[in-house]
Amino acid sequence: MKKDSTPANAERRAIPASNLAVTILLVVLLAAVLGVVVGFGTMGVLGIADLLQEHIWEKFFFDASGPLHMVAPLILCLIGGVAIGLWTRKCGYTLDTMGEVIADYKRDGGYRVPNWGESLILFILPIAFGGAVGPEAGISGFAAAGLSGLSNSVRRAGRGALSKPKHPVTAAFTALLASSDDSTATADASATTGGSTANTASKDAKDPTDPTTSAQTSSSGGHESKISETYDIPHPRLLRTIVWAIAGLGFAGGCALVVRILGHFAAIARFDTLDFSSLSGTSIAVAVLALFVGWACAAMGDLFNAWSKKLMAHVGPDPLPRAIICGIALGAVACFMPGVLFSGQTGTEDMMHEWTSWAPIMLVLLVVLKLFLTKLCVAADWVGGEFFPTIFCGVCLGYALALWFGVDPILVVCVTTASLVSAWTRKPLLATAVLALCFPPLDLIIVLAAAYLVSALQTLTHKVTVRLTRKQTA
Repeated sequence: MKKDSTPANAERRAIPASNLAVTILLVVLLAAVLGVVVGFGTMGVLGIADLLQEHIWEKFFFDASGPLHMVAPLILCLIGGVAIGLWTRKCGYTLDTMGEVIADYKRDGGYRVPNWGESLILFILPIAFGGAVGPEAGISGFAAAGLSGLSNSVRRAGRGALSKPKHPVTAAFTALLASSDDSTATADASATTGGSTANTASKDAKDPTDPTTSAQTSSSGGHESKISETYDIPHPRLLRTIVWAIAGLGFAGGCALVVRILGHFAAIARFDTLDFSSLSGTSIAVAVLALFVGWACAAMGDLFNAWSKKLMAHVGPDPLPRAIICGIALGAVACFMPGVLFSGQTGTEDMMHEWTSWAPIMLVLLVVLKLFLTKLCVAADWVGGEFFPTIFCGVCLGYALALWFGVDPILVVCVTTASLVSAWTRKPLLATAVLALCFPPLDLIIVLAAAYLVSALQTLTHKVTVRLTRKQTA
């Protein structure tokens, strides 16, 4: 149980019954609208990214023939590396990854993008030129910044119910939308200061000696004392769960709307429902093996991440050579194995129809190369999301095992993908929620079980490693 940080002399009261219904309704409506907007934006950008990739790559690679077809990936990725390096050098910052966005938002109660135009170009370039990254990192940053900006605009407006620091609606927003059980005062104070930054440059720009920053901090302190001394809401955890559930439904609705508008450009691979009655002992045994294979692949990804960061540290801080080296590596590999390109969103759907034409060893090689190049892209300023590439790698691993052992692939693909994504994120519930985009509800039982089993395996391994280390140092 977390300690209440409300001052000892603070008086906390419940929201008056006359205001409670309208307060909850307002917050739920906002959650639904934001969910639709974020879902629409996420899938919309996925569709736009597909269109961009098709426009650039169809003409110069997929429709090309002869020598041009052989070297087109190297040329396009090299051009992409130059463009990304020069633009990153001009901007003076890179985008945050999705994990960094979430961590900053939780820590500071908000998020800020220093320049939307520059950041949008930083976001689009790696996707357009075939980077082995997805769009979720940029989208999460823009969504977090938009939410923070909306909150701050409402606070600065100086009119309406929300401009009154003692109004119960303000207290409800703070309590219901908090990401943890911390006091409402802390969350509100952080949101008032404008939250975190999207990158290194903007973090440096928040100078504590800046009078504007000081004024904001001072102002936030005033809000903190006022709000913490005013209203509480009943059953905040239950209401917060309802709010996030409504937001999730809104997100799904926004995604469905874009898919309906753009069709296959915004589609995400969707697997068939597993037939539990047809499972054999061999299939179950291979699924158990798949759990360890996914876990080992995640550990290999951690190793690749460390190698990539060390390599870029030797290259130096200048973004141009970093991005060019990544472009050359990505393009050179893609000349022989084009599957390493792009996020894997459409690649996963293609693999569902083509997996029987692959040799198992080639699928494993594709996973290793894709995983390494994804980590290299992020380390070399081709910043993007890793969820879609990781899902693609998990699916390829499952198909490789299914081919090796001659079993039905659905169960094995469920387990390898869930174990890899869960071991990478170290958040089994988050992994299951993301994979709900790909697997039907019945299959999610297997996904959830595999995610938690590999999480327990990670915890056990960590404990054993710590004990062995202590014995060696003792």
